[in-house]
Amino acid sequence: MCSSDPYLQKFIASTLIKGDLELAKLLTEADGIPGYVLCCPDLYNDSFLYIGMEMYAISRYPREKFMQHGLPFMYEHTRPTDVPRLAAEQTVYMKMVKQPDFSLSSVMIQEYEFGLICPGGAIVEMASLGVILSFNSHREFQVGVGFFMRNDERRKQSIAKCRNLLCKIKDRHNMIWDHPSMLKDDIPYLMHYMEKMHHQVTLREREVLKYLANGLSSKEMSEQLGISFNTVESHRKNLLQKFEAKNSTELIKKAGKIFWLE
Repeated sequence: MCSSDPYLQKFIASTLIKGDLELAKLLTEADGIPGYVLCCPDLYNDSFLYIGMEMYAISRYPREKFMQHGLPFMYEHTRPTDVPRLAAEQTVYMKMVKQPDFSLSSVMIQEYEFGLICPGGAIVEMASLGVILSFNSHREFQVGVGFFMRNDERRKQSIAKCRNLLCKIKDRHNMIWDHPSMLKDDIPYLMHYMEKMHHQVTLREREVLKYLANGLSSKEMSEQLGISFNTVESHRKNLLQKFEAKNSTELIKKAGKIFWLE
């Protein structure tokens, strides 16, 4: 039986799911697990194609906030000290996908833990797990499906069911979706941008990026690199300008698409 939620119905009718009845059944089942929030992020466009109603019960933010403002809203309300670690962990998966022998149809479950800042400043310990459903022709993550949940004892009780459902969803999606099998040269802007940034970002700035992605402060970086605090701050300012980023979170996100920040 399909969900009556218009947001989920719209996602199921999208070209990604193609109205497939089996996928619709699996997604509806996943959306109905108590305490778990089904989400379908469009990672390439920093948006959410779907997020379950129970997000409000966990975060005290209506799901429309996430649907309207996308992943940046999630990043802005993630505990700041968690962001560099999350960015660094994601690059590990990105690096795996870029390997020539990696199969884009593989079921690769990703798990993260982080703090979500709720209205009033309270922090809820969260966890997420998900799989990537589709990739673009440059083997970059495109759309995924997964869950948000509180990182507590309740999570342990249903985690096996969630994992099993995600595997079924990915396997079924592989049957109706044609994954790109090789890199193509039909998106010149992205390739030119990557080439441009490789030339513009100095080796020292790349070191600062890696330390930043691993959670080091400017003071810690100055000690590790043997340069002054002011010099580190100057590098950070230059990086923000080069990547046209508003803050360190956006900087890490943009740089992580070009450099391996490990």
